[in-house]
Amino acid sequence: MKINLPYLSNSAILFIGIMFSYMPVIHGQDYLISFQDSDASATVDSVKVDNLTRGTFLTLMGNQSLHLVADITGLPETMDPGRGKIDICPNPMNEYSRIRFYLPTTGETILTIYDVSGKMLLFSEHYLVQGKHTYIVGGLGKGIYFLSVRSGRFLLSERLISNGSRISDAKIEHEATDEVRGIVDQPKGPKADEVEMQFSEGDMLKYIVWSGKNGTIITDIPDASETVMVKFIACTDGDGNNYPIVKIGSQVWMAENLKTTKYNNGNPIDNPYYLSSWQYNTSGGYTWYDNDPSNKDIYGALYNWYAVNTGILCPAGWHVPGDGEWTLMSDFLADPNTTGTKLKDVGTYLWDAPNAGTNETGFTAIGAGELHYQGTYYYKKIRTFFWTSTPEADTKAWYRDIYHNYPWLNRNNTYKNYGFSVRCVKD
Repeated sequence: MKINLPYLSNSAILFIGIMFSYMPVIHGQDYLISFQDSDASATVDSVKVDNLTRGTFLTLMGNQSLHLVADITGLPETMDPGRGKIDICPNPMNEYSRIRFYLPTTGETILTIYDVSGKMLLFSEHYLVQGKHTYIVGGLGKGIYFLSVRSGRFLLSERLISNGSRISDAKIEHEATDEVRGIVDQPKGPKADEVEMQFSEGDMLKYIVWSGKNGTIITDIPDASETVMVKFIACTDGDGNNYPIVKIGSQVWMAENLKTTKYNNGNPIDNPYYLSSWQYNTSGGYTWYDNDPSNKDIYGALYNWYAVNTGILCPAGWHVPGDGEWTLMSDFLADPNTTGTKLKDVGTYLWDAPNAGTNETGFTAIGAGELHYQGTYYYKKIRTFFWTSTPEADTKAWYRDIYHNYPWLNRNNTYKNYGFSVRCVKD
């Protein structure tokens, strides 16, 4: 329920402004959001919260609640120029990087690092004094990660790129501070059960909720305190990769591109060494973009349609959607001229365009590109293609594609020898 403020006369507003001009101005409403398994059979481990409207994010533990606090303006300037950010050097990193930031107030401070799917990888908690602090992060494999620093209402976030080979276990450690007592001993007690995030009415949030290896994505524009009921569904491919899922209308979709190298019966999928063989291959095949395995975790694999047609490419209990199932999803999203925008991830690091989409569905489409049937890669960060399981002719099949700077979801058909991405839908 939204709350409207009573009408105030101009003189009353002036009086209040004179009396309280030194206080911050608060807009909006505070809400408390908690998360719970809808079947009461699983425990929520962690939740990544993205404010898609503001571009901010944080991570909370499963036993914590999200406290959406009213947007605050008029706060006094407390930080020198350049302090309101995280410095990561080097970035991209190889094996190690240093993380530096300025903490404006003394308090419990939490650093978290998570992958592009929103799964928390590292967690570090210390009671820090006001001042500049340095951490070391290392052991991350090649990929894109996200770092957040949170202390009360203070929140910073930054993207971290790693070219590392994961030579050791990943870690994040406090290294130094400009204060003598950078880490202050604090009596042990229960962790705070609320995590604050600034919020204004109408902000769109995306929750990535994890329980063990199962993740679920939910998008919402909160207008009241609530308990978000989460349905966890297993989605594990032939290689043992786990995928978060998202519900769109009556359908449940994978929220990432498929990246398996095995069918769900354990048999390997061909990975032709000579890309020219794609033109003549009539059996199932896969590749990574640019034939580079480091593209696996971000973009997934590219498959020819013959792998789709086996019927065993997706995880058990899932299947490659037919042309009609894609149409069902598009119809649910109502306007075909904006469907692509609703499906696209908002992160410009995955699209070669600013504000590529809204991601209001949680589908999180990325610019994964294609492998042309003659063996050349195209369109990374510009365009993405998804096979359907529906053939159009002996040599062609239907697909959907999204272009980086157009808002629609396109429908077309092409040769079955192309390498396209695959999203699976629940049986």
